[in-house]
Amino acid sequence: MNNYGNEQGIALPLVLIFSAAFSVLALGMLIVAIDEMRLAGNFEHGVRAFYLAEAAANEAAAGWWDTG
Repeated sequence: MNNYGNEQGIALPLVLIFSAAFSVLALGMLIVAIDEMRLAGNFEHGVRAFYLAEAAANEAAAGWWDTG
């Protein structure tokens, strides 16, 4: 191969740069996905707690009015 002047290989540095960029992007997406899963779990627990509290309030109200 002829090497003209000061030409040097650019393929390897470009591959390394793009690999690093894609790795950072993938890591960011993984972190976002983990946070979304945790938030969804927290939301589910909140909904369950709400319905449990509502059921308890309904039972208490039914007992309040049913004095016989």
